[in-house]
Amino acid sequence: MLPDLVHIFKELMSYITISFQLHVLNLKLYCVQGVTVRLQRVATLLCVSEVLPDN
Repeated sequence: MLPDLVHIFKELMSYITISFQLHVLNLKLYCVQGVTVRLQRVATLLCVSEVLPDN
C-alpha cells in the first residue's frame, strides 16, 4: 500500500512541476508578446510622426 502511495505522490509532484513550468512559460510568452506589441506601436508612431509634417 505504501509504495503505491509514494508512486502516486511522485506522479502528482511531477505533474504539478510540469504544469507550473508551462504556466511560467505562458507568462513569459505573454510578457514578450506585450513588449513586442508596445515596440511595434512605438515604431509605428515614430514612422507616422516622421512622415507627417510638424504642425
